[in-house]
Amino acid sequence: MNLDSAFIFISIIIALGSIQASLENIVLFYKFPALVNYKLDKGIIKSRLAKKVKYFYNSPGIWFLALIRLCAGFWLLLLSILGEIHFLPVFLLIITDLMGWARWKYFPVSEIPMQRVILIAIFVHAYFDIAKVSEIVLLFVCAFLCLAYFASGYKKMQDKNWQNGSMPTHFMTNNPIPEVKWKWLGYLIIFFECSFFIGLVSVNFAILFIVIGFLFHFYLYVKHHFNFFFWTFVAAYPAFYYTAHKVSSLIIEWVTL
Repeated sequence: MNLDSAFIFISIIIALGSIQASLENIVLFYKFPALVNYKLDKGIIKSRLAKKVKYFYNSPGIWFLALIRLCAGFWLLLLSILGEIHFLPVFLLIITDLMGWARWKYFPVSEIPMQRVILIAIFVHAYFDIAKVSEIVLLFVCAFLCLAYFASGYKKMQDKNWQNGSMPTHFMTNNPIPEVKWKWLGYLIIFFECSFFIGLVSVNFAILFIVIGFLFHFYLYVKHHFNFFFWTFVAAYPAFYYTAHKVSSLIIEWVTL
């Protein structure tokens, strides 16, 4: 996988996630109008800057943002499939995310820090079109992914519900009764997240961690509708694979010196 193909895969996945999130929001706006008709600027929003753009995170402005983000997602997806990435649809995704964040955070979308990191990385790659710069931002996405997994695993390590197996039981069976086998499953999940960075030492290890991570997030996607985690984390996997290829090559060079 070269630099350009890595960004193509990342853009396709993040575009699909943006499309699904936008469609979900539009459906929720339609089914539950009270969710968007309530004015968030009435004592909830304290930032002066946010208050200046309150039209866009309140109705009807939030409808325009959702439609713009949906169109930008389709635009980015089409360009990525054709093998070209333009910075403009990515810029629209970033801007609509920031302008509507006051409202988005109450909906099942992908506005977690990693998504913004990925979008900014794609924007930098498309706008500057400099291989060295693109490689740096790709490595940064990989580092952020490993940090996110480690932080998640470390937090689970401090949680008694993960230590006694009740949380894994809840995710797997919807019956939060601690059992020994679920306790060990919890430990395995914690180990996977905390040791994800180890996959960088070998391409084969990277593939193994990617497959496990994909299956884990896909299960949560299907079973519990954790759509935002699935699209965002999977979108970062090409950066992880690309970095693993670079790191493993460096290790081989050091060993053979």
